[in-house]
Amino acid sequence: GTVQRLPLLRTSRDGAKVMDTVAMLDIHHAVRTVQVGSNRATQTTEEPFSDKSVWAVSPDGAYVAVVTQPDGPGQTRNLTLYRFTGEKVYVVPIPFPQIPMSTSDARSIIDQRYDAMIEALGGRRTGVPSRSEFGQGLFLPRQQVPVTDVVVGADGTVVLRGNDWLGDTVDYAWLGKRGTTSGYLSVPRRQHIRAINGNRFWSVTEGAVGQLRVVQQELVPPR
Repeated sequence: GTVQRLPLLRTSRDGAKVMDTVAMLDIHHAVRTVQVGSNRATQTTEEPFSDKSVWAVSPDGAYVAVVTQPDGPGQTRNLTLYRFTGEKVYVVPIPFPQIPMSTSDARSIIDQRYDAMIEALGGRRTGVPSRSEFGQGLFLPRQQVPVTDVVVGADGTVVLRGNDWLGDTVDYAWLGKRGTTSGYLSVPRRQHIRAINGNRFWSVTEGAVGQLRVVQQELVPPR
């Protein structure tokens, strides 16, 4: 059958020895297969609406953050912070609201993803799924996935990127060492926070024609 969970393993520094399992990652809807062309060749591609687990490690390896966000009624969605040793620091609910996924939103997102794929391929369509093929067999969640990325600081601070499927901006949530949400920050959707250190953070932003640049910013408490 289809593999639904994978272990997140703690290993020795050289990777030669598995020490233990830190957490189990949900990958049930991570990828899918698409049949392409008249010969129905099978391709494996990422699920655009995946509710898979999202995780990240702090720069020094001291902390691991795991977001579990399975779709469906009665499912538990939370953030767990672990120490490198595997000890749980905290488990807290994801600090974003649950937003229903409409059919019109799903179609809009699928079209955007397909157009972006064709553009990235320079317009090439040989061996590429057609628009209808691309939309076949998709996992369509009942609700929008609340977290699309996570960043962990060396001090255990966690920053969660909210759902970025639609709109021009995306919200980030800041969580302190005890899992308490200290605030939110709205940034352009093309901006991705990649590192945090205290009240400073570093992002990669994408320009209108695809150019990338690194930006350093600092959070200033309100007066």
